Amino acid sequence: MAEAGVTPEQIKAFIVEVLKPYFSSLERLEELAVDVLAPQAINLVRLKENSWALHAFNHVLEIYRHASELNPQACYQLCAASEPAIAESLSEYWSSLYFEEPKDDLDLHDFKYEVFRNIGALIEANVQPLLRDVLAQVRIIRGKNPRFDDIKKLKLGNIVDELSRTAGVPDLFAPPPWGVRLNQWRNIAQHHRSRVQGKRIIGVFGEPPNESEVAFSREELFSVVICLFSVFQALSIARTLFFFDRWENIKPYLRETEVRSDVHMMTFVSGVSTQGFRVIELSQNDSSARTTVLDLHETTQQRLIHASHLLIPLWRSSKARLVELRYLTSSKEHKMTFCTTGEACQRLDAEEISIEEYLDHVTFKKVDDGSPESTST
Repeated sequence: MAEAGVTPEQIKAFIVEVLKPYFSSLERLEELAVDVLAPQAINLVRLKENSWALHAFNHVLEIYRHASELNPQACYQLCAASEPAIAESLSEYWSSLYFEEPKDDLDLHDFKYEVFRNIGALIEANVQPLLRDVLAQVRIIRGKNPRFDDIKKLKLGNIVDELSRTAGVPDLFAPPPWGVRLNQWRNIAQHHRSRVQGKRIIGVFGEPPNESEVAFSREELFSVVICLFSVFQALSIARTLFFFDRWENIKPYLRETEVRSDVHMMTFVSGVSTQGFRVIELSQNDSSARTTVLDLHETTQQRLIHASHLLIPLWRSSKARLVELRYLTSSKEHKMTFCTTGEACQRLDAEEISIEEYLDHVTFKKVDDGSPESTST
């Protein structure tokens, strides 16, 4: 959207408009729209192109709402108990985005291996924690007294089986047209139960002597990935929107947990993208966080100042002692580098210093003819 010349204000209005039907607190929605919920709005718009996935999303969201009406304390406690595993699953998702490679040039054997690797990782790392949380909510609706420690011990097959029977949307857990359950997709991938036969890819699931096979062309197997990703999105978006809408209710039950910093970086990337910049590179270690951003608009003095202020959300996401941002023009020319300390960002964030005093701690390095040259701060 920013590439099309849409302003940050228009982007925020778009996010609010898309998500408003799913929030009981408009104030909360407007507060989180840009920094937190931008990816959810974009993903939901895409999900609406698939009527089956949209139905699944709406049904899962209704499960959370119904559970909160019947037993709000249990609902919110279980959401809080699920949060560390779900947050860590976002870390795995972020890593997969970093390291994913194109598959177009792979031969059929390598393509099969890579696609099933993606399927196994998606279900095991990302979908499974969400299924456990949904199962807890379904048990509340059924009048049970669920304990998350008990649900954590369940195998994926047991979770999928119970949800298929009780959640009211069985095809979410065995997506059409294949009708293969999520745990069986995971098993095909993790147990390497697939082979190439001519120009077809064969997957085997089930236990002997009741094994079954499913066959795909290259394109059909890739469509499985798209479908399973839609399952993940339906579960994830529904849970995320409910979680932030009921944040004040859930927050008292949350315990302090350490989540890998990459998870917080997702917030930085999504926030920057709504302001007309694209993150090209992002790295972090124990002491510093560095990013390269591409300006999607014409470079002006105002845009340079705007870019320098991105050091603040970079620090908020990383809590690094040093934060640095390389600014590229829309033609990918390295124009400027901004750098400051985490202490300066923290003091500004706490309103201990003014923006003018903060800027005294920012180093501006102007790049001329490919060579950086320090300028006054």
